[in-house]
Amino acid sequence: MADSIFSLKDKITFSYATKGNDFVGCKVSNEKIKVTLPIGYKTLNLTDMNDEEIRLVIQKLVFAIVNEGKKREGEFHGHINTTIDQSYDVPVSACYFLIMDYLKNGYYTTSEPSFQQRTSGKIDWNKTIKTVKPSFTKEGDPVYLQYVVRKSQINDEEMITQIHKYCVWFAFNTFGFMLTSFNPEKPLLKYNKKLFVKIIKKALASTFSRHESELFHNMLALLEILDNDCNFHSVIIGTTNFEHVWEYMIDTAYGETETFKKEDFFPNSTWLIETDGNKIKKGWAGNLIPDTICLKKKEKEKYCYIFDAKYYGYSLEDIHSLPEMSSIAKQIHYGQYVYHKADDFGITDRTHNIFNAFLLPGNLSDLKNSVQPRYIGYARETWNKEKKSYDFIYSYILDTASLINDYSYSIKRINELTDSILKDRSRIEKVESEFNK
Repeated sequence: MADSIFSLKDKITFSYATKGNDFVGCKVSNEKIKVTLPIGYKTLNLTDMNDEEIRLVIQKLVFAIVNEGKKREGEFHGHINTTIDQSYDVPVSACYFLIMDYLKNGYYTTSEPSFQQRTSGKIDWNKTIKTVKPSFTKEGDPVYLQYVVRKSQINDEEMITQIHKYCVWFAFNTFGFMLTSFNPEKPLLKYNKKLFVKIIKKALASTFSRHESELFHNMLALLEILDNDCNFHSVIIGTTNFEHVWEYMIDTAYGETETFKKEDFFPNSTWLIETDGNKIKKGWAGNLIPDTICLKKKEKEKYCYIFDAKYYGYSLEDIHSLPEMSSIAKQIHYGQYVYHKADDFGITDRTHNIFNAFLLPGNLSDLKNSVQPRYIGYARETWNKEKKSYDFIYSYILDTASLINDYSYSIKRINELTDSILKDRSRIEKVESEFNK
């Protein structure tokens, strides 16, 4: 089968997660691609999109999933099922490297032709004269019993090229639809895991090229997991735990601890157990880990914002789907911790300058300022009458699509959210005064 070009638009359908544990990502089966977008993602109209626009949506989503997985576990794996009922977890980063490297450099080739000494073959006289010691006839004429000839049989370098073709084909069939409409043909070389791994390891050990070293490492990452030649039945790249990705994007976009470590904001605890003889045995009882800390100066004041990324679907019709008491109490506890450590963090007005906020996904594309956080209300405990600023958990909708498209650290984005919190403080004060009448 020859190389081919396909239309992504003809193969794809979009669906949308509605619950926190719904799968988010891509499933490929029978040459059809189903992409499930996370809670709050705006509805897409395929008829208004071209292949490149569709591909960009998929790339942004999958890269966010992959980047979070790599940060948390060191690598993210896609899952493939083959036509012979085998399944493999495939390192996506290796596939991505092989695809991008192929699109830039093509298939592996040796930089110079390879030669050997033999008694027959296409002779390179220049190399023969320079490297082979001749014998001489009685008349004094040189006679060459060995010649330097160009290798004509399949050697290791040529085998590396064929193995590379196999790895490239595999990578494209796993991940390529996200990056290009091109699909390379499957090579005719019969798969032999033991031989392929041996050849690539030998090449890796002998190369001094940084590019070749990276190429061979990524080829091995695939070869070492594949036991047999395979044809694909289905490919899955995604997660049923998108809340981790939501937390990762928010922490990347809004996290700012200045010169402090994030660990400095972790409340911790210990056990002290009385043993025989009135001795005390101490035992570590763990800590709590806030999602995102943002320390920020405004004019002469320093503020601390404690953000909790909540991958919940918000609906006025189902207010009970919002964060419960355990989440509210945890945020207040974080606030109490910062309150007691305020001097260490340089916060002078600890009563009024420590804020909590839940950040939820949603579709704000119908609003004029779609990337602006949308305030929906706040949560608080009902029993505490002596409240400080951190006792109110502000709640905002962030536009899901906008965050996935760009979750890089941005002062502008941080200012939009923190300025909204300072502005919305008066809204909470007004509601509280009415509520307490």
